Amino acid sequence: MKFVSQVFKSYPAMFAGENSSPPFIHWAQMKVVRCESLVNCVNISRMWTNKAAGTGNMVTEIIERQMTRLFDQRTKYNELEMLAALQAYLLYSMMLFFEYCSPKSFVEQDAMIKLQGLAGDVARTGTVCLAETRDTRPDWESWIVASAKRRTLFVASMFDNLVNFTLGTPSFIATELAELPAPASKRLWESSNRNSWNMAYNQHLTEWIEAPFLVSELWPVADMNSARRQQRLGQWLSNVDEFGMMIYSVTAHTYGG
Repeated sequence: MKFVSQVFKSYPAMFAGENSSPPFIHWAQMKVVRCESLVNCVNISRMWTNKAAGTGNMVTEIIERQMTRLFDQRTKYNELEMLAALQAYLLYSMMLFFEYCSPKSFVEQDAMIKLQGLAGDVARTGTVCLAETRDTRPDWESWIVASAKRRTLFVASMFDNLVNFTLGTPSFIATELAELPAPASKRLWESSNRNSWNMAYNQHLTEWIEAPFLVSELWPVADMNSARRQQRLGQWLSNVDEFGMMIYSVTAHTYGG
């Protein structure tokens, strides 16, 4: 879990930088949509990353107030605002976790239950585009939202496991995520315009004509070392970004894939 801890610790600092976001927040969420929850989170990430000596308690209080506000207003959010609220709440949770270096002094059970509640709210709004289930190309905007949701849910699940591991309590495979598409290719995720994304998705459809690569294919299965499984895994790995590689590294270390 040290690897996961170090990766997650970098996310708030990454968000505090200029024109950079953690790999579960799509660039369009900051350049096009700009939900208030994420705009506030950028500012607070900068406060947390660059805080002066003696200001830790003040920053902590600001973070805790934001977490309370995000959760209390959840019934008022539309789909995009709900996703942004979960992403911000997740980053705030990480800030407090790494601020205190121990979940015993920060992560009260109530906070983790609320994180899981927000994750459930996001999941209920849908995590796969209809076109994805029909092996056709969705519109770019819908895909961005669905893909960001999936990445955020993966991170939320792994963060929950990190907290449980640090506390010495059991962790569980997130079976509810098993049949979701694995993180998309670097080219798809980072496409800067509709035309380049359309071309990338057309290529994606030709490469995965049999079936999309699913999260469950990273987990232990009876035919783990079959030629077909290894071919599909290699094909996926050859195109993923650093987020997909991190997911693979964790599952390979955990399950020996």
